[in-house]
Amino acid sequence: MYLIFSGEGSTDTGTDEFPGPMLYLIDQIINKRFSSSILDTQNYQFIPRKQLIKRAKVLPTLPKIL
Repeated sequence: MYLIFSGEGSTDTGTDEFPGPMLYLIDQIINKRFSSSILDTQNYQFIPRKQLIKRAKVLPTLPKIL
């Protein structure tokens, strides 16, 4: 599992180097549900909203599954 966080400020989710309080909360929820810690495995990334929008514009259009 790999999580990408965006939309929240770095004081909430933190950065790639320093996790914020929301990331600890999300980690506890995932750990309880899947017995896995994203903090231990470092399977997460914070992407600022502007950068995420910029990346989304260059992605090819994918067919809708549902």
